[in-house]
Amino acid sequence: YPTATPPYGRHLLSRRAKKVTSKLQLLAGGDLKNARLRDGNYREVALGYSGDIHLSVQVQGGKLSRIQVTKHQEKIDLGATDIIPRRIVEQQSLEVDGISSATVTTDAIVAGTYRALKKAGLK
Repeated sequence: YPTATPPYGRHLLSRRAKKVTSKLQLLAGGDLKNARLRDGNYREVALGYSGDIHLSVQVQGGKLSRIQVTKHQEKIDLGATDIIPRRIVEQQSLEVDGISSATVTTDAIVAGTYRALKKAGLK
């Protein structure tokens, strides 16, 4: 991507490369159910459909206990900013069913949560 010369959106290339890298790492990532995570609050920012999505991820007792979308600009998220974090915590998995018509928002929440959990020690 550093040598790309698109007619528009060049300023987003590094962010989009980070997004693709996160997806690839997520596919190769470990299972949350057997993970040993460090307790704490971890913040992450992911690229959503209408802008950045800010996440706060809480780990208690070595398990994922809460995901909160603290800031977003999604106009039509169809509840994804509430439903997807709840599904991830309930299932203790990043492999959750998405929300139809809110795919970008869903992917951003999953990828941001994954990056936050990497900070907590997910391998």
